[in-house]
Amino acid sequence: MAKKSKSSKKPVGQRSLKKVLQRIPWGFVVAALFIVVAIIVWYWQTSTQNVFSIEEGNKELVVLLRNEEDGQYTLKYTGKRSAELTSLKVMLGGKIIHADVLEVGLAYQGMEVILNKDGSVPAGNEIMLAPGDVITVRVRFRGQTLGGNYLYGFRVGYALGGRERTYDLLLNMEYIVVVE
Repeated sequence: MAKKSKSSKKPVGQRSLKKVLQRIPWGFVVAALFIVVAIIVWYWQTSTQNVFSIEEGNKELVVLLRNEEDGQYTLKYTGKRSAELTSLKVMLGGKIIHADVLEVGLAYQGMEVILNKDGSVPAGNEIMLAPGDVITVRVRFRGQTLGGNYLYGFRVGYALGGRERTYDLLLNMEYIVVVE
């Protein structure tokens, strides 16, 4: 007589695991996972919304033809966590650009930093912003042709949580640069 081997039986641990998996309410697991993902997406979006606002500045800056004039604008960092400012670019609007941006300087905590031509913060300078910090932006314009442009806004680059981000602070055509 040949004996049947008992190796064809499943181990006790596998049988109990299968029963446990059958008892899990998978619909609730999927719903809970969906809720967790939605909360993460919501938190990420709210942490990157409206991180900068304009507090004050030259609503109408007059620049004489072939001359230079400085405009000053105060920006406030309204983010929820500390961030490092990495760049700031001036955006002008209009069919014809009548003024050139020659230089952008940032005044922050008693120091002034002149940004590189591409708008980046020069190497060796670190501008760390805490929630509620205020930056004064000085923009030097040069009048090229007669006419006016909107100061469309600022494109602000910042590092938050190890990621590089940009924020377009749009000024809704409230600020203009006129060349006379």
